[in-house]
Amino acid sequence: MKTKRLTALLLVGILVFSLTACGGVEETAAPAPEATPAPTTQPTPEPDSDSDSGSDSETRKVSIDFEDGRMGFAVVYTMPPNADPSELDIVEWNGSKALRITNVAGQLPYIAFDINRLLGSRIEEVTSIEMTVGVEHQGGFSAVSGKLISWVGEDLEEISDTWSIFLQRVNPNKAVSTSVDGRFVAGADNILIFQMTTDNGPSEGRGHATLYIDDISFLDSDGNALIAATIFDFIGPYGFGGADYSNLIGVTDEVDLGFSGKSGGGWGQAVAVEAIQNEGTFDPAILTPDCVITVFFTSRTVPEMILQSWTSGAPMSAGWAKIDPTYVNDSASIAQFTYEAMVDAFGTADFTSFVDKFYVGDTGTELEVIAVKIGTGLPDQSYGDSN
Repeated sequence: MKTKRLTALLLVGILVFSLTACGGVEETAAPAPEATPAPTTQPTPEPDSDSDSGSDSETRKVSIDFEDGRMGFAVVYTMPPNADPSELDIVEWNGSKALRITNVAGQLPYIAFDINRLLGSRIEEVTSIEMTVGVEHQGGFSAVSGKLISWVGEDLEEISDTWSIFLQRVNPNKAVSTSVDGRFVAGADNILIFQMTTDNGPSEGRGHATLYIDDISFLDSDGNALIAATIFDFIGPYGFGGADYSNLIGVTDEVDLGFSGKSGGGWGQAVAVEAIQNEGTFDPAILTPDCVITVFFTSRTVPEMILQSWTSGAPMSAGWAKIDPTYVNDSASIAQFTYEAMVDAFGTADFTSFVDKFYVGDTGTELEVIAVKIGTGLPDQSYGDSN
């Protein structure tokens, strides 16, 4: 028993000695640190591509969505002879607001957008244009197609791309213009015209198309939509006209001669038609007293009419008789040439015997002649009242 007690005391002494050598025993043990959970990685939210906040175009995919209710930057273009005086309004369509184009007279709609004022100096960054286009007919679907026409550069050169909606399952569809890449010039009154050229509705018994435009994007080279200042109203370039009959006299029994064409400037001719005696299609016999020739055009300068003769016996002035318009509307898109002005320039009223060729030419800048009409002048009436 004594041996066991001695052994136990000896072990206790050794233990105390060991602990003392290690620096002693702490009275209170430090609590074990609590486990820290591993951090959870949260995905960074993607920027809202449809957000209108801020002014950075890199966060935008649409330039105009019509949600602000503004449409003053768009107008109905009625100068072309086949243009419809359509009605524009903003309505709920396809889950958002859109520009609605309602046909009024059974013609073809032309809708012009003043992208010069919408984009300002950034218009030169545009490489392509996209918009959503939809169509509705009464009683079912009918196909439609058309063009996106742009007037570009300092001389308002006309370029275009086609669009179409041929199937119900792709209605609405995208209208895209890529030909505008780098062609717009700031401050040059460049514009965009949405045109419908074909509507199968009437031939299929569904009436005329109602069109919708939404989500217009003016895209830069990175595919980002430029911000559009929709607060500005449309101001057309010089030579852009709608139903502007100011300063023009009335014309009755008017017929379309079927002449149209373009010139590249430099005093070239947009229309050049030989007389019927030279196997052409222009009949000089239509130039009778009181007649008025009305030319519908787009140009930065007013066109001239030219009567040419190479027939023996014609007055010398008839060799190249240049005729200035007697009347021009305020928007410089319609010019009228009277019988008296033709006689004065040509040197004789005997047009049937001596006119060999008929021209409409530019006066230094590019010219597009849209239509040439002739009828009997009514000086006491305005053109709009007589047509």
